[in-house]
Amino acid sequence: MIASVQRADRILDLFSGDVTSWSVSEMSRELEISKSIVWEYATTLESLGLLRKDGSNRYKLGWRNFQLGIRARLASEIAAPARIEMAKIASELQEAVQLSTRHESDVVYLEKIVPTSGVRVNSTRVGERLPAHTTASGELLLSSLTETELEHIYPDQALPQRTSQSIMDRKTLSQRMRKVSAQGFGEDREETIQGLCGIAFPIFNQHGDMIWAISITFYEYKWSTHAKRYRDALREASERLSVLSKSADL
Repeated sequence: MIASVQRADRILDLFSGDVTSWSVSEMSRELEISKSIVWEYATTLESLGLLRKDGSNRYKLGWRNFQLGIRARLASEIAAPARIEMAKIASELQEAVQLSTRHESDVVYLEKIVPTSGVRVNSTRVGERLPAHTTASGELLLSSLTETELEHIYPDQALPQRTSQSIMDRKTLSQRMRKVSAQGFGEDREETIQGLCGIAFPIFNQHGDMIWAISITFYEYKWSTHAKRYRDALREASERLSVLSKSADL
């Protein structure tokens, strides 16, 4: 991997829905890179339209990221058919539905539909990331990895927690992965956000690889009465999308 590209990626990766702007000093401290080097990279990224300065001399993501994001969305193999299935589920069940994929230890949200009465969570907006080991879709996508691959992504035994229900260590995660793999779907019971649950089913590409996950987010009090219905709806949608992916040679 080219070190300079990797460093630029680390800078861009600092920006999120929660932290939208950074000063050079803040980026330097966060990345443990000298201010002069951060300034050089930030200046270059600004010239490319990937970063921009606001009135207080802080950096924000540039508009070119928006342009690239739109192009990526239009070029997505699964986005259009997934949106149709997601709209059906969201309308029928009146819950938030997401399409996601995995990048290293994060789950990345690609599409989202929220009906009027659905749960609105900023951290699952399109383009946002969450720790894969705390989400139903993330745990599902991790379940296809070997033990060696899992250790590469999580070199430390201890894992960061978002709630008291989050998986705490790699050993427990490995055990959960075996369970998820056996049952064929992922579940999150207040592991990301207290009071919220999630269920996710896989979408396979033409090669039989689990590339995407379709998931639903709902309030915990509905688990005992609604979870089975949600699983059935997601299972049917995931099967249709996987068949479409294979038959259309996406």
